[in-house]
Amino acid sequence: MVALTWLRGLIAHRRSRLLSTALGVAVGVALLASIGTFLSSTTSKMTERAITRVRSTGRSRPRTAPSQPTSWPRSASRPASRARCR
Repeated sequence: MVALTWLRGLIAHRRSRLLSTALGVAVGVALLASIGTFLSSTTSKMTERAITRVRSTGRSRPRTAPSQPTSWPRSASRPASRARCR
């Protein structure tokens, strides 16, 4: 209830300040949205241009990852960690 009374007083006595603040927030959000749209479209266009400039000679083969496991199994006789004693 107190919040509604406060908002009513704010609208009644400081209408221009409230509207200018709302307008400033709206302009800021619109600028951020336009920058995001610009970066998104520019990135996709740059990627398309980079792909079209690369010539394919047919001589190269795609590289494959080595066939090694990422983690080697630990032996049962050796513990996972050893503390240094002095």
